[in-house]
Amino acid sequence: MRFGKYPLNGRIQVGLAFLVVASLWRWLVHPGPHLSSGWVDAISGILYGVSIGCMLTGLRRNALRGVGGNKT
Repeated sequence: MRFGKYPLNGRIQVGLAFLVVASLWRWLVHPGPHLSSGWVDAISGILYGVSIGCMLTGLRRNALRGVGGNKT
């Protein structure tokens, strides 16, 4: 997959997928008798954290490989 003229590596794509799941989590899962609101908040926080971590490591990997940087 390409974004503009630079390719997205797999970690960024996984991070974006986790970001979508974390954003939809509150609409898909509602607190009830089997799942408290604390667990819903905890799981959404974990999903957001995993997405941020994946995207940051993907950006760092691109920077180390020299993809998308200034070519001076």
